[in-house]
Amino acid sequence: TNITSVKSYRENPMKLDFRAKFMTKADLLVKLEFPMKDDKSSLFHIKGSIGKTKFKYFDSAIYPILGIKIIKGNLDNLVFNTTAYDSHAKGKMTMLYHGLQATIFKTHSTEKNKFLSWGVNKTLHNANPLPGKPVRIAQIDVERVKYKGFVQYVWSMVQSGLINTLTPFGKTINKVENKKIRKNNPGGKKK
Repeated sequence: TNITSVKSYRENPMKLDFRAKFMTKADLLVKLEFPMKDDKSSLFHIKGSIGKTKFKYFDSAIYPILGIKIIKGNLDNLVFNTTAYDSHAKGKMTMLYHGLQATIFKTHSTEKNKFLSWGVNKTLHNANPLPGKPVRIAQIDVERVKYKGFVQYVWSMVQSGLINTLTPFGKTINKVENKKIRKNNPGGKKK
């Protein structure tokens, strides 16, 4: 909506709503909003969600980044909300899932590396939330690669959220807030 080059209509943002089936299985919804005012910020907002599906459909996104192959697991829901500029994007992602299992193969082989696969399954979070723990909300923080296209930029935002949700060293909103509290209160006592 509001696709225009007429200056008098630029008070309202241009909006794009995209609905599809992710890997022909899960409901995918992406909403983009581009402010049309001439403020030179080149900012836009993107919100998205993916419904319930098998985790194996994310394998093509996770394998190139982490080098692990998804064996099984279920995605219950994924929601992200990001504000992006020409050079960077920041936001958050909540990905609820359970039963994640992965494997690593030996270099240049289809043979499973049992030791590394065991280590990966002990290290990765196999669910969100973990039993007795709060839901992890991942931080999205991406620098844009200028020579790559718009779709790649959006995809890098999703990848950032995936990594920060799955890995124990990932940036989550709780970790960032706790770090700020410790920085502002070096004595460690709660105020």
